[in-house]
Amino acid sequence: MADEHAQEKRRLERIAETFRTEHGFNGRLEHYRIRTVVELVRGTRILEIGCAEGMLAAALADGRREVVAVDGSAALIAQARERYTKPHLTFHQSLYEEFVPDAPFDTVVLVNILEHVDDPVDLLRKARFWTKQGGCIIILVPTAWSLHRRIGAQMGFLADVHDLNDTDRRVGHRRVYDHDLLEVDVAAAGLVTTRHIGLFLKPLSESQMNEWSDALIDAYYELGKELPEWCSELIVVAEFHGS
Repeated sequence: MADEHAQEKRRLERIAETFRTEHGFNGRLEHYRIRTVVELVRGTRILEIGCAEGMLAAALADGRREVVAVDGSAALIAQARERYTKPHLTFHQSLYEEFVPDAPFDTVVLVNILEHVDDPVDLLRKARFWTKQGGCIIILVPTAWSLHRRIGAQMGFLADVHDLNDTDRRVGHRRVYDHDLLEVDVAAAGLVTTRHIGLFLKPLSESQMNEWSDALIDAYYELGKELPEWCSELIVVAEFHGS
């Protein structure tokens, strides 16, 4: 197990060498992710697993909430600590498998993390036990049935919308979820989905959309609310309803 964890840490550091949340079109999408997650969180004690450079965690730590943010990359955590020094915001460098909180949380946030880990059901089970009774887990994943992936499959760039593309591999994705596949993992972890939200209608690749105006990007964000099954990302709110 120790060898597996050491290997995973090395993998994360390799990814961290080139990954930046705010780079390119992803940086523009991050603002919509933050806006949506901030609206969904419950309570005042929040945990984020896979915080990268800490942009979302810093937005959540608005003075009313205590935020604990965790990432397996030492390099990304160092950047987060340098960039964001806010009261009630704490960054920890740890794999989720090794993380042991001192108390449960009102909300656990898993944004763009399940597609990266070796065992997503294990992470969801841990998140369930890290969450207070009556709390929630907010999950965000890229989706296979995004409009741009459907178009890619039609053009022959993907044999199937669930296949990993070059971008997926570069950022360390291990799978591409759809609604049904995510529901299988959520249920396997003993959780119940209470809400589904589609985030951003993405018709083209990021490189093709980089020069679009903010007004046009915002229009596709708003249109995505009407067409959630075609959006590039899926947000699920999950709860534990057992005893």
